[in-house]
This record gives sequence, C-alpha cells and structure tokens, in this order.
Amino acid sequence: MLLFYAILIVALDFYVFFALRGSSIPFAKKIWFGWLWWGYSIMLLIGLFTALRSDFPFAYRSGIVITFIITTMCKFSYGLVLVTDDIRRGGVWISRFLFPKKEKETPSPQLIGDKQRHVITRSDFCSSRDWSWLRCRSLGYRGV
Repeated sequence: MLLFYAILIVALDFYVFFALRGSSIPFAKKIWFGWLWWGYSIMLLIGLFTALRSDFPFAYRSGIVITFIITTMCKFSYGLVLVTDDIRRGGVWISRFLFPKKEKETPSPQLIGDKQRHVITRSDFCSSRDWSWLRCRSLGYRGV
C-alpha cells in the first residue's frame, strides 16, 4: 500500500514540476531547480520508507513523516489548482471547437449623432485619476 502511495506522489510530483517549468516563474526554468526539486522529493521518499521500516527514534520518525505530509499537502493543494485550471481550459477549448464564435467588429469609437465618443475599458476606468479619492479613503489618509 505504501508503494502505491509513493507512485501517486511521484505522479503528482511530475505534474506539479512540469507545470512549474511551463509557467513564467524564471527560477523554475533553471537547471538547479530541477536538481533541487527531484533531490528533495527522492530524499523525502527514501527517508519516509526508511523511517517507517526501521527503528529510528520516535522524534526522527515524526520529523520525517511531518515533513513528508506538509510537502505532500502543499503539492496536492497546488495540484488541485492546476487540475481545476486544466479542466476549465479544456472546457473552453471544447466549447470553442464545437461552437465557434462569429467574428465581430470591435467598437472602438462609437458614433452618437454627429459626435464621436470613445469606449473606455474597465481597466482604464479603474486606473484613472478620478478614482484617487477612493484610494485615499482605503488607505485612511495615511499616504497615497
């Protein structure tokens, strides 16, 4: 049973590792990151097998098991986020494949009567200077 869990943990390690390598995090693409990741993971699995099969003092076994559990829970939590994102991306891909959208023209300037009005995006609106009073209130007038 322990071997089955070890295989699941290694599969989770591969999934999270290659997701990190494909991200925009710069140090995840370095060669030392791979060596550190796999060295830590392999040493932790070896330590877990050794701690559970031998007669180490209780404090050492507890430390190894707790380190393993904390590491596994962190990887599992990030793995859940990755799986959720992959399912969402897959659903979007399938929906775009089955129901392609028709191309629409982007309404950059809108004509109202004989005057031309420009459409402002949400991010431009929220980052405009007209909202500075809200930032002052949220900071409690301590600084802008």
